[in-house]
Amino acid sequence: MDRRSFLATLISGVALAAVGGGAGYALGREGLDPLALVPGSDAMPSTTATPAPTLVYPDGRPVPTVLPQAQEVFGQFAVPRTARIRVPSGEISALPGNGNRLALTVDDGASAETIKGYCDFVERTNFRMTFFITSQYDGWDQNMKQLRKLVDRGNIQIANHTTTHKDLTAVSSSTVADQLAGCERYIKNNFGITGHPYFRPPFGRINDNVAHVAANQGYSTPVLWYGSFGDAGRVSYASIRSLARRWLQAEHIVIGHANFPPVTHCFDYIQNILHARKLQPVTLDDVYQRNI
Repeated sequence: MDRRSFLATLISGVALAAVGGGAGYALGREGLDPLALVPGSDAMPSTTATPAPTLVYPDGRPVPTVLPQAQEVFGQFAVPRTARIRVPSGEISALPGNGNRLALTVDDGASAETIKGYCDFVERTNFRMTFFITSQYDGWDQNMKQLRKLVDRGNIQIANHTTTHKDLTAVSSSTVADQLAGCERYIKNNFGITGHPYFRPPFGRINDNVAHVAANQGYSTPVLWYGSFGDAGRVSYASIRSLARRWLQAEHIVIGHANFPPVTHCFDYIQNILHARKLQPVTLDDVYQRNI
């Protein structure tokens, strides 16, 4: 190999090392697949990577060859600035319009560790999301201090997923009312707010009677979903990543669960998808104006 070929190879290697260090967002700006940088991805980076000096962060700063922390590559999420619209009555499963918003909603709360993982992710990245809490779980109490801080900041919204996660279509009207009222009391007593008008019926099961009883309790807007991480039970990292690639799309409401820790090992992957697709994470309150 002559000197010129050696130098070309060396420069190419430095550029690829910068990419391998985590410059995924910058690669996306150059037309390459930034998801290739995440462990376990199906995609592979092109060997025709743009030389390192042209790689830049979204704000125009050059990406250094040695990256001090991986999270700096992904960057902080912005605070939404779009105008809010009136909350609709009746079911919603996607966000209105043709923008770039994405609503991640997380249910249940059987795992205090997973709740903590979500809170740390939100705090680290300025992410925005909605927890549909099942108030029987101790994990909410165990993470209350951090949750309150993030709720007060507007990064996390708290909504109603009933007290003990019963199938509301299989119980009496009085039980439906009790399930919603019990969770509402928990939200008010611990966060000083109301969950109205949003609730998520357990298992996504709802009928006219449930909708009627819920509306009488102040819960007139059942929130379903348009995509899922499929992690109500314990699943693999690969499964969560695959479903995240499929469903994290503009104007989708996506459902995850705070029941098992594997999802906490996918947060960098999820973060990279949103940045690569230029998606803005939002709470429901970022989109809709509640009359509370």
